[in-house]
Amino acid sequence: MNTNLFMEIMGGTVHAIESVQAQPCSLMTQWRLFQVQVKGRRSRHLVGRADGEGRVCSPIVVMDLAALRVTTQSTRLYQLQGPPGRDGDADWVFDCWCSGVGATQCKDMTRALMRLRHRRGLGQVSREGSCRARGESN
Repeated sequence: MNTNLFMEIMGGTVHAIESVQAQPCSLMTQWRLFQVQVKGRRSRHLVGRADGEGRVCSPIVVMDLAALRVTTQSTRLYQLQGPPGRDGDADWVFDCWCSGVGATQCKDMTRALMRLRHRRGLGQVSREGSCRARGESN
């Protein structure tokens, strides 16, 4: 299984999601941040609920800590909405994904991320969020 493949749950199965061209940005709720090791390489991934289903994103390449906006290796943008949390569908997809890619370590980094936000005085996580097209101003 390709570690760059976005996956989500639908009807009890794991499947690829819309292409980045069709869906360049997604809002994610009930999210967590994981560091994963596959074949000796570490990467970080969001696990949460996006577009009504559980999802694991491709490796994170850029994270805007203040805005909680993430760009992944696939170039998809994720806007994190609301506080971190757990989602049963997302947990199931993440377990399937970890097994499929042969992950040897999966470390939840969510608390560390939230401590860093707190130390930098970034305050509470907004329950509001927008997923504007790239290049569109606020």
